[in-house]
Amino acid sequence: MRKFIVISIFLMVYVSNTTAQEVRYGFKGGVNFSNMATDGLDTESFTSFHLGTVLEAMFSEKIGVQPEIVYSFQGFKTKEIDGDSTYKLSYINMPIMLKYYINTGLVLEAGPQIGFLHTAKIITESNGNSDTEDIKEGLRSNDFCLNFGVGYQLKNGWNLGARYNWGISNIVKDQLNQNFKNRVIQVSIGYLF
Repeated sequence: MRKFIVISIFLMVYVSNTTAQEVRYGFKGGVNFSNMATDGLDTESFTSFHLGTVLEAMFSEKIGVQPEIVYSFQGFKTKEIDGDSTYKLSYINMPIMLKYYINTGLVLEAGPQIGFLHTAKIITESNGNSDTEDIKEGLRSNDFCLNFGVGYQLKNGWNLGARYNWGISNIVKDQLNQNFKNRVIQVSIGYLF
């Protein structure tokens, strides 16, 4: 996975420098409101955060592409008779967003994302006791999503954004009858140099 990330960074920089009219680098971070689309399990959202780096390569005044590398904490909660459970997952996500500037600041974006599972735990609380279990072995090592978002770029480099990550792949191994797909709303603040 490390080789894939290094190669992806190299390709992003190379392609952006050879074909783009304007290239800017930056960072972003913010809040995640995540949940899971699943069959037969009542879930609640889990609030966490994300942090990452971005590269914006503009090919015209209005159209550009923005590859990112984002560390994202995701998950969901369940409430059952014998206790409450919190599923905490972390991913290294690599979205590639096509950006369209409607006017000088307002931007629409959409694109695919691949995520690499970093950690996966379930924390169960029952009768005042808490138990933590590693569940990474039962989950797929990668996740594919489609992202849709809107943002606003300020002239001083700061930007605000909201994005919906719609998971299209089942993240659970060997569960033919059950689908678990990530659903994440991200609200971000970032800066482009």
